[in-house]
Amino acid sequence: MLGSSPISWKSKKQTTISRSFAEDEYREMAYCCAKVKWELLVNGDITTAHISTHQQLADVFTKALGAPQFSYLLSKLEVRDPRAPA
Repeated sequence: MLGSSPISWKSKKQTTISRSFAEDEYREMAYCCAKVKWELLVNGDITTAHISTHQQLADVFTKALGAPQFSYLLSKLEVRDPRAPA
């Protein structure tokens, strides 16, 4: 009590710390976009599709692949060797 007024508060440790205001805005924007996408998914406005593990184009950038799989995914991205004959 402060005089005749009740006082209550709660403290909570921050889960993340932003180094700048722009970083904080980016984090909030990403969170907001994720929520909007989830709503669109729940409402049926957008759908997801299964993609086979052999068709994951991002693997070119994120994994060590064997030569055949690497070449296959590069062809799907339409990346060509500039030294190869046309």
